[in-house]
Amino acid sequence: MATPRFFNGNSHQNSSSSNPIREHLVTRPDDRKHGFANSVSVFLQRFMSGKKIDGGSRTEEEEKVYSWLYALAKSDKDLVFEYVRSTERGLSFTEAERRLKENGPNVPVEYRFPSWWHLLWTAFFHPFNIILIVLSALSYLASDNPNGCIMLVLVFISVSLRFYQEYGSSKAAMKLSELVRCPVKVQRCAGRVVQTELIVQVDQRDIVPGDIIIFEPGDLFPGDVRLLTSKHLVVSQSSLTGESGVTEKTADIKEDQSTPLLDLKNICFMGTSVVSGCGTGLIVSTGSKTYMSTMFSNIGKQKPPDYFEKGVRRISYVLIAVMLVVVTAIVLTCYFTSYDLSQSILFGISVACALTPQMLPLIVNTSLAKGALAMARDRCIVKSLTAIRDMGSMDILCIDKTGTLTMNRAIMVNHLDSWGLPKEKVLRFAFLNAYFKTEQKYPLDDAILAYVYTNGYRFQPSKWKKIDEIPFDFTRRRVSVILETELNPKEDSYQSLERFVVTKGALEEIINLCCFIDHIDQDAITTFSLEDQQRILNMGEELSYEGLRVIGVAVKRLQR
Repeated sequence: MATPRFFNGNSHQNSSSSNPIREHLVTRPDDRKHGFANSVSVFLQRFMSGKKIDGGSRTEEEEKVYSWLYALAKSDKDLVFEYVRSTERGLSFTEAERRLKENGPNVPVEYRFPSWWHLLWTAFFHPFNIILIVLSALSYLASDNPNGCIMLVLVFISVSLRFYQEYGSSKAAMKLSELVRCPVKVQRCAGRVVQTELIVQVDQRDIVPGDIIIFEPGDLFPGDVRLLTSKHLVVSQSSLTGESGVTEKTADIKEDQSTPLLDLKNICFMGTSVVSGCGTGLIVSTGSKTYMSTMFSNIGKQKPPDYFEKGVRRISYVLIAVMLVVVTAIVLTCYFTSYDLSQSILFGISVACALTPQMLPLIVNTSLAKGALAMARDRCIVKSLTAIRDMGSMDILCIDKTGTLTMNRAIMVNHLDSWGLPKEKVLRFAFLNAYFKTEQKYPLDDAILAYVYTNGYRFQPSKWKKIDEIPFDFTRRRVSVILETELNPKEDSYQSLERFVVTKGALEEIINLCCFIDHIDQDAITTFSLEDQQRILNMGEELSYEGLRVIGVAVKRLQR
């Protein structure tokens, strides 16, 4: 048992958007026979059922997505390439760029930052502002110009303050969103005479139908995908189903219409993630044509009012009701007493102004803006001033710490045996695991390879042959490679070939697998006892306290 130690510091003529094959698959044959009659029928169905079809079960857009995905799930891989007008080599860069211009960015649910006039209207349309404007208009009508002017100035300052803060924050958030990138491994082809397959990193928003993607554990699917190859693939669909369970997927299967959509084994959906395994897939739908977009398109985008806004509105309605009753009674009483209508109305307006908290909108917006400025000094952007109120009403705030500021690369600092002594044998097997691992590369593998090469070690990987690999996943938390080498060339060639399983992963998982421990200095192997296990765990915990990440390496000789 050993514990190395690390510091983590093709030219296509038609795009899929105008694909006649897709239109044939998602359109019923009867729909093309009766043009006008069918249009009237569809209109009546939408009018009577709220834009629902198929007995009110799904919208027309959802029905098209269902038909398209089921057609792909029931088809062979070769036919799927014809459906999306792609090839096994992937799209050319020119064709991908053309499809991107035609289809637009790959954004599942369209979100646009509010425009300036929308922010201005939101800041202006406040119950108290409306009350003050109405009272100001009445004051001008009653020739009480100073009072009306004061109320308009208060409204202007309150609206301007809130608009300025939210508009500036919205622009800053828009610039930050442009810096966010989600790279996806895509297979593209290049060359005019002899086309060459290339693996490139493409931002998720630049993915187009027909692209071939390569996915690994932790990746999100950038669109609806028809699997081409898969190896031990397990996918989490919790973003669509709300359930924490996982689903096994495989490319070597043809589904039928009786299988529920989310249970299709050869289809992966946009927004779902890879838990374990790896493979390749063909993008069949992007943007608004994906299943996730059609599912969330019916969800309202308007944020419901919070308790503070509800409270302000209740107070406003109560205040308006009280003002109407009191002012009406006062105006009538004053009129029947003095029989002077103008004086009675002016007196009623004065009472209404006295009952209105004229400074409340200004005070509230000033306090919220002050809090937003204080957070801005700590490099926190507040897009909406209402967020300050929400934070102030919190009792408990739960935060998931996702990482710290690092150099964006891992550095290996030592390679220790189970007694904490540097041993070259530990480094050799860690190197072989990282060198022959091909399913997915992580920064830790690059750190091991860099450490070996820069320190002059010569482990001669050419004398080893890779037989198989079990990729890393977040359930096993380890990766294993099966290697073969010739230990003693003097003996018979069959007998001299030895196979080993070299496993690297989380220290706790590696320890649970081990039954023996290697005493490297004594060249002896003994039973792995509880004392050995506790000693290694304690040593790993001490190293973790120093800010180091501890990885375990284990080796098993296979019997031929």
